[in-house]
Amino acid sequence: MAFGLTSIVYFFLIHPYEDYGINLSDNQRFLDTYFEWEKNIENKVEAFREKKFPDYFLSDNYQKWKRGGISTFRIEPEEITRINELNSTIRIKGRIKAEYFPESISSAYMNDGPITLKAKEDILSVADLNFASTEERLFEPIAETIELSEGWRRSTYRFEGDFPLERDLRKFPFDKAIYRIRIIFPLEPYAINPFLNSGSTRYNFSKINAYEPDIMPCGEDNQLFANCLNVELFDKLSFPPEAYADSAHELYREAKLDYFLVLSESGALKRSISSSFVRYLMPIIFSVMVLSLTDQLSSRESWEIKVALPPTVLLTLIFMQNTYHSQIPQLGYITWLDELYLLAYLASILMLINAVVSKGDWFNNGKIDLDAKLKLNYLIRNIFVFVVIVMPFVTYLT
Repeated sequence: MAFGLTSIVYFFLIHPYEDYGINLSDNQRFLDTYFEWEKNIENKVEAFREKKFPDYFLSDNYQKWKRGGISTFRIEPEEITRINELNSTIRIKGRIKAEYFPESISSAYMNDGPITLKAKEDILSVADLNFASTEERLFEPIAETIELSEGWRRSTYRFEGDFPLERDLRKFPFDKAIYRIRIIFPLEPYAINPFLNSGSTRYNFSKINAYEPDIMPCGEDNQLFANCLNVELFDKLSFPPEAYADSAHELYREAKLDYFLVLSESGALKRSISSSFVRYLMPIIFSVMVLSLTDQLSSRESWEIKVALPPTVLLTLIFMQNTYHSQIPQLGYITWLDELYLLAYLASILMLINAVVSKGDWFNNGKIDLDAKLKLNYLIRNIFVFVVIVMPFVTYLT
């Protein structure tokens, strides 16, 4: 029993705090550092060309690289429908528009490669989206590229598919989620000078499954909006890790440009409070209420009920916890609901101990006097009240 209690204290109360310090997106290869990275971009490209093409760099025919003009992009989600909680995906349908000047797509190499040439014909034809699955996905042009005035072009694509849903389940069932629509260009990030326009996001319903729209902080000033736009870098990881950080490394110049360009729009969702309470919290609350009411039985005939009920409630809680675990992905940390179940388990055990202590046979044999019995009952009930009323709030706030 001592080993069991020690394990519970460590794995539920101490060890989880080591997990809570982990940023859920630290291991992703999308870097939110584009605007810092693009500073002095022309000097970075020139340094790369000097090392890559030394003869051309010193020749009389050398032309200094200049960044092209702005290309405008617009992401317009039109339908945000179903959420698959087990796979953590969300179904989104919409359009992407791009207006660009073909010659503004530039390369650091002496000759444009096939991808750059294709991008000049249709800038979205080389792009890909971060679909969560290769099945039931659509990304295709609505019409041919339209020629605008002064050599500009417009490309319009439609998309539909399942996108990853980044969920923070530490406070489940009051959890939040973020979806991101990412346009990934297999070009060096200096090749395109992007400007991301804010599009309109339409939710088909006030609630999407058990979730509803939320607001999220955007930009350096963290203003709250329904959607955020961002330009990111996708780390290709073509070189050793030290090449990206050590300026004296022989591959440092190449590593500074070893990225793909990513344009993204993200939106926030939160789980409906009414859904969370009814589906997940109410069964626990009623189980605890049954335990507390049964403890008020005082007749000798009711002792068997007081002893039999806590194990029954305990088994019921274990079954409910296993059921809810089958509805969410496997996690490397415990959720707030897991902590509530632990507190409910402790409450059941406390009521079982209280029922055993309350049996009159213990005291008739002189093992424990009546005063000690009353004090022990009082202590157990106070611990029970603390566990079921105070601890849920403490665990949520910590």
